Amino acid sequence: MKSNRVAGVFTGLGWVAGMFVGSYLNSSTKISLVDVNDDSRQDVIVESRLGSRSIYIQQEDGNAISLNEYLQAEKKFLKAEIEAYKDSIEARVEERK
Repeated sequence: MKSNRVAGVFTGLGWVAGMFVGSYLNSSTKISLVDVNDDSRQDVIVESRLGSRSIYIQQEDGNAISLNEYLQAEKKFLKAEIEAYKDSIEARVEERK
């Protein structure tokens, strides 16, 4: 029985040590403020010891959203702009008939 408890303690300690090492390696090592999208607002770049990078885009209201959220919003905006442009061209074509 005693050996099972000892093995359990070492297993538990290994798990905790693994969690610590994983947390350490994934923790932020560098935070930069850079205007990545030329809107005159400082965006945030967070890099970890493992080399992963997260980018957050600052909005007009001061909140920051992930780069993926920003790109999805831009995609919707551009799609609407393209549709509006297409409609204006079609309207001009109709006027000239």
